[in-house]
Formats: sequence, C-alpha cells, structure tokens
Amino acid sequence: MKKVLAFLFVSVILLISGACTKTIPITVPATPTITTPLQPGDLANHPWILTAYGDPTNMTNVLSNWKDITLSFNGTLDRYNGSDGVNDYGGACHIENDNSIVMAVTTLTQVGYFDNPRGIIKQIQTYYDLLLKAKTLNIDNHELVIYCSNGQALHFIMAIPLPGGFYLTPVR
Repeated sequence: MKKVLAFLFVSVILLISGACTKTIPITVPATPTITTPLQPGDLANHPWILTAYGDPTNMTNVLSNWKDITLSFNGTLDRYNGSDGVNDYGGACHIENDNSIVMAVTTLTQVGYFDNPRGIIKQIQTYYDLLLKAKTLNIDNHELVIYCSNGQALHFIMAIPLPGGFYLTPVR
C-alpha cells in the first residue's frame, strides 16, 4: 500500500510540475567544448531525453504534446537504443577518445504514426536524420549535446527512470 501511495504521490507531483513549466529556449555552444574524453559511466546506462534540436544558436524545442524521445548507450559504448514515442530504434555506434561519434540505425520497429499531427512526424524524421549525422558529443551538467556534420545539434537531458514508465529529469 505504501508503494502505491508513493507512486501516486510522485505521479501527481510530475503532472503538476509538467503543467507549471514553460518552454525555455535552449542554446548550446556552436562547437563542442571538450576538455576530457568521455568515460563509459558518463554516457552509458542513463536514459537521455531529447529537449531540443536544430541550429545550436536557435534550437527548436521538442513538441510538448508528444511522448519523450529517448536515447541510451550500453556500458561499452558500442550500441545504443531508444524510442521516438511510438517506435523503438537502435544500432551500433563508435565513440573515439576525442568524443567523435559515428551512429548507424540498424533496427527500427514499424508501428504506424496513425492519428498523429504532421508536426510530430516531421520532428521524428528530423531526429533520425540528425542522429545519423552525429559527429561529436559533449556532456556537461547532466546535459548531452550531439553535434552533427551539417552544423545542427541534438540536446538531451539525463533522466532517472521511475516506476510506470515515468522519468525524473533535472530542473533546468
């Protein structure tokens, strides 16, 4: 019973905090500021939630009326997986000591996006396009930025998984 009450309390808090938040414009440095190579523990075994994408000086916030787009890396940093809100995806990746990264989508479930607004479909297509153009990455203060070969970027925040498929994310 205590677990159920705790879960309900956390769920209510998450719903209230989600209703009280406003969209904050996100900008990231135009180029990564790499000080030291990533260690597997910095990146691996943490779910990352996409918050914004596009031009680093004027990023597009993810649509708030959609499910989280997530990304996770395995402990050896040679595989990744995630969800775009409908489909699961994954593939191989290679990360060098200079934080350069190459990603290849090798699996993608084929569930349709029925009854979803065109904006959501465009957002998901843009996400996959940018993910395949990943060039370098940087982690700072629970934030992951993947810089792409076309000058665009993907901005993620680290999440802590909670029961029931919810995530707790650091406050920005």
